[in-house]
Amino acid sequence: MTKFVDIHSHAITNDPALIEIIVANIHTLTIAPPITNTKICVGLHPWEVDSFEMERFKPILKHYLSNPNFFALGEIGLDKVHKADYKKQMDIFEHQLDIANNFRIPRIVIHSVKAHSEIIQTLKSKNIKQKILIHDFYSSIETAKQYLQFDTYFSFGKKIFTNEKAQQALRTLPQDRIFLETDDQLDYNIFDIYQKACEHLEISLEELKEILFKNFQHFSS
Repeated sequence: MTKFVDIHSHAITNDPALIEIIVANIHTLTIAPPITNTKICVGLHPWEVDSFEMERFKPILKHYLSNPNFFALGEIGLDKVHKADYKKQMDIFEHQLDIANNFRIPRIVIHSVKAHSEIIQTLKSKNIKQKILIHDFYSSIETAKQYLQFDTYFSFGKKIFTNEKAQQALRTLPQDRIFLETDDQLDYNIFDIYQKACEHLEISLEELKEILFKNFQHFSS
């Protein structure tokens, strides 16, 4: 059965009509995670690099790799706006990409704020072949094209209501490379975001539902 997909969320709804990929909070993870029916992403977020050491994170990640519901390494990346030390962000981002290669993690979820050039260069230098999700994308089409040299997908959320760059990217990118997300905001649920995306794409809800479900099948294969 075709379901709605929330590719990047920080809250579980357990809605049976929905596939939701949950991004775990590193501060609540344990060495022995429970097995649940929810797909999870685990990564050291760039905002957390000053408060959570890489040596504490690695054993937790290794345990999650054996969890059948582990979905992706993430979200990881770089954020030039946040106060977290940028050099440390870069060091930990590179380290996590090495882990992705060494453990053959198939998918990586990336957080980027004003750091797309550095992230693209780092993905090149690390010879990343994994499937990549750039979550909450709202940059230029030129930037998106640079990411497409990798096996990249782009996710859109709340910003498609107000941000012109996010709206343009959603309309312009190949539809087989897009997803929708709620992230950590509470203003709109995923069904609201689907409806708004339909307006921008000028397609029906059923068409969009089919497209994103097929994209999820490809991304998760």
